[in-house]
Amino acid sequence: MARKKVLAVAHDKGGLNLLAPLLKAWKGHAGIEASFASTPAVCADMCVRVPEVVLAPWTDKLTEQVCASRAMLSTIICEKLPGYDAVVCGTSANAVLERQTLRDAHTCGVPSISFCDMWCAYLVRYTDGPEWCAPEVLWTLDKRMSDEAAAIAWPDRPQIEAVGSPFFQELAELPAIQPSENAAIRFISEPALRYFPECRVSEYEIAHHLIRTARSAGIQRRIVIRTHPDDAIETWRRLAWEYREQNVELDVRPMSACLQDTHQAVGISSMLLLEMRLRRIPAAYIHPDGSDPAYFCLPFEDFQIRALRTGEQLVQWLKNPTDGMAARINPPHKTAVSNATESLLKLVNR
Repeated sequence: MARKKVLAVAHDKGGLNLLAPLLKAWKGHAGIEASFASTPAVCADMCVRVPEVVLAPWTDKLTEQVCASRAMLSTIICEKLPGYDAVVCGTSANAVLERQTLRDAHTCGVPSISFCDMWCAYLVRYTDGPEWCAPEVLWTLDKRMSDEAAAIAWPDRPQIEAVGSPFFQELAELPAIQPSENAAIRFISEPALRYFPECRVSEYEIAHHLIRTARSAGIQRRIVIRTHPDDAIETWRRLAWEYREQNVELDVRPMSACLQDTHQAVGISSMLLLEMRLRRIPAAYIHPDGSDPAYFCLPFEDFQIRALRTGEQLVQWLKNPTDGMAARINPPHKTAVSNATESLLKLVNR
């Protein structure tokens, strides 16, 4: 039986994280011939994550300029998609690449799957103005996400399957991180103020609060700010400069070195906290008074990530973080790679 040609497409880190383990598993698969397409920077990132990844031969056409133009992007996708048996997309709330690919897959009659990576903003991910960009099959991370996605008023509801997170499975199977002796308290930033000002969450105010609280309590361990890819970096430079005499710095390490340098991780509502917890790093999140509870959508409690609502709780946790035991990883994450693979094969071989 001929291998089915599958195109994987992602633009943001969340989609990249989910698709990378699948592309590893599909390399040499008897029934799947997979390739990846995205912008040059994302392709470079995927090549680091999956050195043996096969890039679509036309992916060099997907410049940032092209991906900012629906018309230019659609011209390329509609020309290339008919050569594939299926397309698997990530979901980006602030980019059009995956949404346009899903729309054009429907136009070209190519079966499509979308892998949702976050428990929020479903409408933003699957609409483009007044137009829907629904996949044929929607993969979710768990039952909660499936239920929330099913509650959307889809004009034509996709088949929704909770396949789990291949990324969580990959992380849980890795050995525990053994931090260096001088490992830091790492603050995980996210662009809350930039994208969700109505939620009354300021990453900058929380960073100030963390630094001042720790130092006032006599905690002198290094504090390292790990910025989000979408952060306004100059603002963080000014903040780090303000506290330069208090052992505060911006993170310049790649992820592997970052993990080894993390004694404990604290943030707001970042997926990176889940990632670190799965590598046995103590993790907690700060939930400010007056903020919108809906912003805190990640299932932190399922992974033993502490909620810190007061300065006293923050000090206590900084002095005595949770131990390094493995976070629980429940179905469907344990078998996410095989779940997704079986679902894909079922779609392309129907």
